Amino acid sequence: MLDFESKFDIFELKNSNLNIERLNLNAEYYSSEVSKINSFLDRLREVCIINTLEDYVQDIYLPQGARSSMNYVEEFEGVPYLSPSETFSFPFKPNKYVHGDYDDFKVPKNELLITCSGSVGRCLISDESITDFIISGDLIRVSIDEKYRGFIYAYLKSCFGQVLIAKDQYGSTINHINPEHVAKIPVPHIPELISEINENINLCCKIRKEAFSKFSKAEKLFYEELNLPNLKNESDIFFNNDWESCTFNKNITSIKNINLRFDASFNHPLVERLSQYLTKKESKNKGKVYKLTNFVDVSLPPRFKRPYVDKTDGIPLLQGTHISEIKPQNLKFISKNMRNLEKYIIKENWILLTSSGTIGNASLVSSYWNNWAATNHLLRLIVNDDKINPGFLLMFLWSEYGQTQLKSFSYGAVVDEIGEAGQIFDEFLVFKPNKNIEDKIGNLIIESYKLRDEANLIEDEVISILENRLIKELNAF
Repeated sequence: MLDFESKFDIFELKNSNLNIERLNLNAEYYSSEVSKINSFLDRLREVCIINTLEDYVQDIYLPQGARSSMNYVEEFEGVPYLSPSETFSFPFKPNKYVHGDYDDFKVPKNELLITCSGSVGRCLISDESITDFIISGDLIRVSIDEKYRGFIYAYLKSCFGQVLIAKDQYGSTINHINPEHVAKIPVPHIPELISEINENINLCCKIRKEAFSKFSKAEKLFYEELNLPNLKNESDIFFNNDWESCTFNKNITSIKNINLRFDASFNHPLVERLSQYLTKKESKNKGKVYKLTNFVDVSLPPRFKRPYVDKTDGIPLLQGTHISEIKPQNLKFISKNMRNLEKYIIKENWILLTSSGTIGNASLVSSYWNNWAATNHLLRLIVNDDKINPGFLLMFLWSEYGQTQLKSFSYGAVVDEIGEAGQIFDEFLVFKPNKNIEDKIGNLIIESYKLRDEANLIEDEVISILENRLIKELNAF
């Protein structure tokens, strides 16, 4: 006889919990987690007031035409567009640009954004760093008064809020929620807790804003101090005086440069142009061009079986998607007793580089990530910081001068890859300016990652305080 109880989540459900009015028959709506949260809130009603989220907000909406298609154009013909995942990235790096009347898709500062398609329930408070972008229609906008904004944000990111958001999702292939689902989420009203949480989340947002600002300043300095034209702008590439002495034909690549590689990305003429330009800068004593391997050792651990464990018993494992996020989501943890664990541990000031799928995403390993583990799909660039500032090198890799070279090295018919042994970096060129400029840019990058992590630590602590306080309120009754 089959042991059903060990294979399924079996629990009692009261008739009063059935949503007959909305005819919601999705199993997730009646899961044991939802049942426990609802029971908890029912008991909490005897201690404090329970409102709904709509009682705190001024407006909760999707932009008009949210599910309609966008008119995508080339970069210099449009406005940068952020997909839901890009909205939660650090720093922002849009891959698409749109043209048309999309003002409704712009987000003013201090609005709460909630993903409503795919991975539903991710939350962000907007600031000036995001206001110039067109934002995906797959994010619910919530206009909310300052005295409640931080509390609602923390509550929705807590274990209570995430369960209550997820229970209403629908869709057979891609999950969705609507603004009316979020509006009806029950929210405990404890004035002194609201004030405390608000103050700390406001501090978190201020620090996070400063992190974005420092990265943007570093990027601006990179192009200004090194006097580098934007590679995406053909008017800069082909008509800027600095390019004139570089022998170049935008349609032809010499056979001597083929190097037994017949894929177009490797033989893109822009890569040859870039090499000539950096060499020309060197001849003018503006800096020096080196091969990347002068500054780093390249390492990639072998594939491995991942023994996942609970958070309390394991080490965080970074996946490729995590390194470009403002805060890694859905982290998994691997056993501290895993065989050959040391091969997968990462260290502060290393640079992680995605080597499979989306090629070239780069991130600095901060002190917070020190001694975490990382998947075998992330190349480790072990930086010799006596030879180069790790922050500057990260900025070079992140720039178009780094990205153009990285993408030219990729190969693969279905999934793009970069050579696992790292030999491709023998051909990767880095332009290194004088030490003062290098450190001015690099130190800003390092500071920005430290601030990002500081904000995340504050947020984690605040959410933990909120969860424990709600439980304490009930236990004290």
